[in-house]
Amino acid sequence: GDSTATAFDDPRLTLVHADAAAYLKTVVDGSGDASDPAVAAALKRRGGGWPGYDVIIVDSSDPVGPAETLFAPAFYDSMRAALAPGGCVCTQGECLWLHLPLISKVVRACRGIFPTVEYAFTTVPTYPSGQIGFVVCSLDDSERALVRPLRAPNRDLQKVLRYYNPDVHAAAFVLPEFASRELHKAKQ
Repeated sequence: GDSTATAFDDPRLTLVHADAAAYLKTVVDGSGDASDPAVAAALKRRGGGWPGYDVIIVDSSDPVGPAETLFAPAFYDSMRAALAPGGCVCTQGECLWLHLPLISKVVRACRGIFPTVEYAFTTVPTYPSGQIGFVVCSLDDSERALVRPLRAPNRDLQKVLRYYNPDVHAAAFVLPEFASRELHKAKQ
């Protein structure tokens, strides 16, 4: 049937369901409980001259309770250390209509860790205010590194995608003026 998850069987994908802060600490430190299959795979990869992740995507819950660590600078430090050169991170970034002070705080902290930090958003009708955002960070410091896709999906892939295209990608970074002003200050 129809699915938005079309690439889970891609051999380039490593999908990890784990405590993200603990898992990345293991990846970065090179130690951890090898009886955990995700940790064992990370340790094996790390021992083989692996350069790091090209992309880290964190789909966390809201920054309360156990997920608070996923919004802390130490977690972003671990993600940076686990990235390959030029790599990028995309994390759940809350709703700009409801959580702009929190978003500003996270963007400000990330700016001290990554050379490139942006905020993007999309519409999700079932989310509060119909919107969710993403804090996107990169080791690539070139101008507009995150705002423009590095490459477009080929014609066959684009035919199966139900939402994404390069124009939607670029538009996600165009913010309402109140948010743009506030996040511009956070990036200084």
